[in-house]
Amino acid sequence: MNPIPAILAAFLLTFSLPSARAANPPAASPAPLVRAPDIVRVRSADNPIKDLIRQAMAFTDAGQLAEATKALDQAAELNQARGKRGIAIDQLIRQMKARIDMQAGRFDEAETLLKQLIVDAEATTRRGQELSSLPYSSLGELYMRQGRFAEAEPLLQRATELTERYAGKNDPATGETLNSLAVFYLKTGQVAKAQPLLERTLAIFRRLRATPENEASIADVLVNLGGAYQATGDYDKALDYFHQAFDLDMKLHGPDHPNTNLVLGNAGVLLGVMGRFDEAAPMMEAVLKATEARYGPDNVQTAHALNNIGWIELSRGNYQKALDYFRPALKVYLDHRALQKQGPNARGAAVDEREVGRTILGFLRAASKLAPTDPALRAALLDEAFQLAQQVHRGKAAEALSLTTARFAVGDGALATLIREQQDLSDRSQLLEQALTAALSMSDRQRDRAREAAGREQLQAMQARIAAIGAEIAKAFPDYVALADPKPLTIAEAKALLGPDEAMVLVAPFGGSNGEGAFTFVVTKEGASWRSGTVGQTQLTEMVEGLRCGLDIGQWDTQESRNRCGQRIGVSTLVGDELPFDAGLANGLFTAIFGDLAPMLGDKTLLVVAPDPLASLPFQVLLKAPPASKDADYASLAWLGRTNPIAALPAAAALRGERTHKSIEAPQPFIGFGDPTLSGGLDCGGGAVPSACPVLARPAASTSPLLASRGRAGVEIAMRGVDGQADLDAVRSLCPLPETALELNCVAASVKSPPASVRIGAEATVPAVLAEPLDRYRIVHFATHGLLAGDMENDDGGQSEPALVLTPPASSTPGDDGLLRASEIATLKLNADWVVLSACNTAAGAKLGGEAMSGLASAFFYAGARALLVSHWPVRSDAAVLLTTAAFAEMTADPSIGRAKAMRDAMVALIDEPSGAYSHPSVWAPFAVVGESGPANW
Repeated sequence: MNPIPAILAAFLLTFSLPSARAANPPAASPAPLVRAPDIVRVRSADNPIKDLIRQAMAFTDAGQLAEATKALDQAAELNQARGKRGIAIDQLIRQMKARIDMQAGRFDEAETLLKQLIVDAEATTRRGQELSSLPYSSLGELYMRQGRFAEAEPLLQRATELTERYAGKNDPATGETLNSLAVFYLKTGQVAKAQPLLERTLAIFRRLRATPENEASIADVLVNLGGAYQATGDYDKALDYFHQAFDLDMKLHGPDHPNTNLVLGNAGVLLGVMGRFDEAAPMMEAVLKATEARYGPDNVQTAHALNNIGWIELSRGNYQKALDYFRPALKVYLDHRALQKQGPNARGAAVDEREVGRTILGFLRAASKLAPTDPALRAALLDEAFQLAQQVHRGKAAEALSLTTARFAVGDGALATLIREQQDLSDRSQLLEQALTAALSMSDRQRDRAREAAGREQLQAMQARIAAIGAEIAKAFPDYVALADPKPLTIAEAKALLGPDEAMVLVAPFGGSNGEGAFTFVVTKEGASWRSGTVGQTQLTEMVEGLRCGLDIGQWDTQESRNRCGQRIGVSTLVGDELPFDAGLANGLFTAIFGDLAPMLGDKTLLVVAPDPLASLPFQVLLKAPPASKDADYASLAWLGRTNPIAALPAAAALRGERTHKSIEAPQPFIGFGDPTLSGGLDCGGGAVPSACPVLARPAASTSPLLASRGRAGVEIAMRGVDGQADLDAVRSLCPLPETALELNCVAASVKSPPASVRIGAEATVPAVLAEPLDRYRIVHFATHGLLAGDMENDDGGQSEPALVLTPPASSTPGDDGLLRASEIATLKLNADWVVLSACNTAAGAKLGGEAMSGLASAFFYAGARALLVSHWPVRSDAAVLLTTAAFAEMTADPSIGRAKAMRDAMVALIDEPSGAYSHPSVWAPFAVVGESGPANW
């Protein structure tokens, strides 16, 4: 028996639900929504203050927020006369005002109020007294709405711990906090953790008497249980839970309430998953009508409803109709995303980036199906799809580069100084705010109240200054916002900005509950095209991991990573020194990305915009054709990097900034830091360093002994110490890199920079780098060890930030442990055409497993670099010397050669070196040009 018509009998009387069934479920469908409790319990109604609070609840429930605020203001005025006896009510009123701010989209205001509530409650609660969990759970829910899940989880856990301690394990307050924690687990895909919490919560509320408050809580839990069982594939059980929740919501609220519409929408989504589109569509239309009537057309809730119907119509094959729903949904999401950037007074609701991605995926699928059938729409749909694909992934490196572009576009005057001050303060205040938020979820014995109070005062001062600078900038330079937050490129703009020998490649991969797939766009001066591929995020990740097993020695450090390589490429043990590169997989990934677009590439310089997981792999290791045989030598393979110079762009819009906003030229050509004074150990590489700059054409270049890798040096790098200082002995134990001095001197000579511009040994220290006026140099070059976030461990077991290794001091010195960290790099003032990071893993993320380019690379972009040379895995030091010196020598000989072409030529020379000693891609391919690919200015 189909339960849904019975569910809808009292609500959709005007709809006829056809009995037709789809033969197969759709390939993708949107995920259901979940409900967090929004009940503030007032346990008695024996005074006018509580009557006003109940009125405010009713107004809030009805969406009449101004009336709700007025009732709360009246309650607060009456409560003032109660003095200390009114503290609990005062906290309740402020808690409700914070929830009103959340509903109105004033998230910064809600966050400030909730944090103050927590501080005040802790200050007025005596030891052993009950401490309210409401502000903790509300703040956690706020962070969930904003997608700040890492910050949300400890707060929700703290709220649960407080209610269990003070109210008991079976109190309704405990049930509400458990439900909020379960919502977190559902939103983050941890269904196995969510289900037992929800079952326990349901048991708590069902033991209580049937009051409207308790039944509303039961309905919340039932909705979430339905979502949990849908995620596990038990659709019949999920429908049953939605049915029960719908009955309760109808009884408590009637057909027009948002809770009723939410569960109805979930049932419609589930019917779509089951392929019962003709039943789902009228339900979703009813939800949209009710949601739009309640919230208006520009509300995020309306966008959710539009998005869900768009997916239903997409699954039914009604592609134009699907686009008609996706377009307004995307406008709402993107408008609110833009509002959020405008600061604390903006009324933009928090936008879950996963919802944005889901809607864009739906749009791209519908457009890719419609475009081939309608020549009149083909070009317009391609342009619209190209712009939307740029909205999916907004990484830290892209943000840093856009801020740098905007800062340099306004010159060197007072305004540029203000902009930099605002950016620095924003970064510091964010770190401080995260630390203060984390403290709120700690136990009492872990807290330092005096330090937290001082931190809050400091944060208030910083935020006041940020606001003042913002007002001054807005008045003096209103176009700055457009520069700092650039709009996506159109096809026409991209064509105009590209040279005749260039092609932009934009890849947008998707995966998860909506299905797998990727869209590739190729734009050249002559034309543009796109394709939809079936290989999505999950399989692309597996392919990238498999290729890195044959490129990155770090993939063989642990048993876990070796096992993963065994799963990916069938090899879990290294035989000899050569990594097992899978040439067939490299060709398979090329085909998955480019397919029938491959002929458009020709021999053009490729400007690649590709998010993770593809950002973790330099495209030069892809193969344009399969290997002729299993034993084919590496030099004979059809490397993409042989025919095409390649540069990575953090975002497509970065091309606009690079090509249209010219900066003031720095006066000096070069400065380099390297060859730090390190002691090393028995397992460090040896061999004499050549006395002359290497030339790749000489066969003798391959006969020098293998020198140390710039990163993993055969020792366990466990950095510990007080106040975040690294263990100096551990830093010194890294292998020395004497050949980096040769590299720096050779590059300096290539660009006609004096020997004094090379700082090595005792001159290559953290204080020296921080004191140097680096904005005077067009090239800034570091040749040393690079450390990943996971290579260093703090005393508390947490991972430190990535860093470059310089000469450590002789003894412990505050602020100097020999490591130039990403946070320090971001404070540098650069004006560099090119920053060369000739070290290991400089393209890696700010944290272990994090977004590529979010660590050292984004820090240097933020500091003012316009282009980078970064590495994707531990670099063989002799190869690094050959690659960098050859690239600079070639650019000096022919200034018209771009960075990407110079690096391509240096790599090809290594591949073709007669002895074959450098032909393995792990040796020649680690470096990638990021940012401007064209000729450098020195």
